[in-house]
Amino acid sequence: MDATIVSAIAAVLGSLVGGSASLATAWITQNTLNKREVIGAEIRKREMLYGEFIYGLYLVTGLCLSGCRMVTVLWQVSLGRFTTRRLRDRN
Repeated sequence: MDATIVSAIAAVLGSLVGGSASLATAWITQNTLNKREVIGAEIRKREMLYGEFIYGLYLVTGLCLSGCRMVTVLWQVSLGRFTTRRLRDRN
C-alpha cells in the first residue's frame, strides 16, 4: 500500500473514533441528567407526602392532648386518606 493511502485511512479512522467518543459522552451525560431529574421529582413527591403525614400526626396529637374522644376515628380517617393518596400517586 502507498503511504498516502495508509495515512488517509488512519486519519479517517481517527476521526470516526473521536466522533464516536464524543457522541457516547454526550449520550451518557444526557442519560445521567434525565435520571437525576426523575430522582429529584420522586424525592420532592415523597417529601410532600411525608410533610402531609407529619402534619396529620401533629393534628391528632393536639386532639389527644386536648382530651377529645374522637381521636381514634380521626386517626383512622387520616390514615385512610394518607394510604389512599399514596396508592393513587403510585399508579
